[in-house]
Amino acid sequence: MSRHLTPLDVCIALIAPLKDLGEIGGVNQKSAYNWRVGSGWRAAGDIPPVAARRILAHAEALGLGVEPRHLLCGAQLPDVEAILARRGMSDGDIARHLMVRGLSLKVAAE
Repeated sequence: MSRHLTPLDVCIALIAPLKDLGEIGGVNQKSAYNWRVGSGWRAAGDIPPVAARRILAHAEALGLGVEPRHLLCGAQLPDVEAILARRGMSDGDIARHLMVRGLSLKVAAE
């Protein structure tokens, strides 16, 4: 069974912890916490466009493997795990990394 991650979850998994994403996105440090909740113009887990562009520029500058579509549509968990594996993480390291970032996402097949 596959799990879809929101754009915010992808950023948390691949770029930085939630507490750092607001600053990376060029907004108030605590703004990223509000991205978990939807608004009148944005679904829960979506990132405002200005912040998404800055986060993408940061990720590209560091060669983190994040693609623009990840910040628009999110990604499937196996895709995120593959990016982390390309960074040299083992399966165990990936699971720990996601858990530390608050994303314990392994979903058992039904």
